[in-house]
Amino acid sequence: MAKKKKKKKKGVPAKTPAELHQLATGIIQGRIFTDRHLGDVKLLSGVFLPIVLGAFRDVDPNTIGMIYAEMGSATGMAVNGYPMFSACAALNKSDAVTVLKLVAAMHTALKSVTLPA
Repeated sequence: MAKKKKKKKKGVPAKTPAELHQLATGIIQGRIFTDRHLGDVKLLSGVFLPIVLGAFRDVDPNTIGMIYAEMGSATGMAVNGYPMFSACAALNKSDAVTVLKLVAAMHTALKSVTLPA
């Protein structure tokens, strides 16, 4: 009986700087929900339903830095107060770090804006 070859899992592809900026802007504006919004990692598969259905089965889990979804794709149902998504995507670890830095910078910039006197 021949052994089945294990298919090598691929890494999460990198996004362009423009895509990362757009994603960070969406997070700040509340249009993008990420795994970082969850208080408990155990909720991940209940919130991002494609995970349970094997959406990332061909992806090396060690390359995933962030899971995210557009709020517009939420199902309308909720788990522990969190939305549930029927579609989601992943960022690689390097891109996730970049997005988190962009979000922090945008948040700081927004806090420094004041009304004109």
